[in-house]
Amino acid sequence: MVCILAQGAISRTGDALPFKRGFEWIIEGLEIPVIPVHLDGLWGSMFSFQGGRVFWKWPKELPYPVTVSFAAPLPATATAPHVRQVVMEPGSAAMAYRPRTTTPRPWRHQA
Repeated sequence: MVCILAQGAISRTGDALPFKRGFEWIIEGLEIPVIPVHLDGLWGSMFSFQGGRVFWKWPKELPYPVTVSFAAPLPATATAPHVRQVVMEPGSAAMAYRPRTTTPRPWRHQA
């Protein structure tokens, strides 16, 4: 099994980036399934850019709560945009597993 971060980079905002076609080239000509995996709750962990730094900060709690969701396998011919769409679907369901906060998150109006 090989795991590939199809975004190609860690998001600086916490939003999912477009998927790159690199994984398509890696599996081209192979008859293997693509198993979409969604990771929820990473923003704020040492693997995020929250606070402007990645890896060089302590997590707010240990173990750090993360939800990992799997979607049904896709054929090796699946395209990057299609895989991204399938990966994002479990994201809304994963929100139900997020810890509840007592203070609302700040909302910013986009001008």
